[in-house]
Amino acid sequence: MPVNERIKVIYYSGGSVFEAERLKKIMEMAISPVNIAVCRSLESFARQLRHPVEESPIVVVLTAVRDELSNILLLKDLLLDRRLILVLPDDDPETLSQGHTLRPRFVSTLAGNYNDVAVVLERMVNHDVKP
Repeated sequence: MPVNERIKVIYYSGGSVFEAERLKKIMEMAISPVNIAVCRSLESFARQLRHPVEESPIVVVLTAVRDELSNILLLKDLLLDRRLILVLPDDDPETLSQGHTLRPRFVSTLAGNYNDVAVVLERMVNHDVKP
């Protein structure tokens, strides 16, 4: 299926380098050759979210620890109208509740293998492709 090259994915992962790279590779396999903007700091992530683009990018956020999720919640206003995939550090009810305040389209946790994230991301990207 052809991929719309204007589609952009903003990927934030400020914590675990291992988990960040693992998810990035899985996403790249699922949606290649879509451009993924990788943000490793909260500042660069906020800057990407504020950058005007022609189409609304898909946002993937990997939070490896709860403190990181707390920092992401500070950017709630920049995330609310985005197509958001959120990977949480755990499935604790409090963590899930905090994550859902961002109104993500899909939620996963670090405990998974990220195949679910890849499937959802691929569907989101392919849904945007216009014949």
